[in-house]
Amino acid sequence: AGDVVLQKVAAKITKMIRPEDIFARYGGEEFVIIMRDAKSQNAKRLCEMIREGIEGLVIPYEDQEIKVTASMGFSTLTEKTVDYLELVTEADKHLYRSKKGGRNCISGPD
Repeated sequence: AGDVVLQKVAAKITKMIRPEDIFARYGGEEFVIIMRDAKSQNAKRLCEMIREGIEGLVIPYEDQEIKVTASMGFSTLTEKTVDYLELVTEADKHLYRSKKGGRNCISGPD
């Protein structure tokens, strides 16, 4: 069932991003989206749209329907960002803030 859920969630996200965005699986059930020329407000808006889209999914599997939610963290490139690892570390920090904050929410730079 986990593989089916990951496939359906990935398909939903793929439909919601721009063709020039890069979407990839980053870990077991973690994904990353790299958006070119996106301000923090745009990243936040996209995360919220994706979160709502995932929350609205009903995934049929065998004789049941599976509902899932998503916790997200995002970061944006700034003049202060040293390298991509810092960017990913920052997003990861925000992700864990979302998970601690009750899940099914997004967190990013204030």
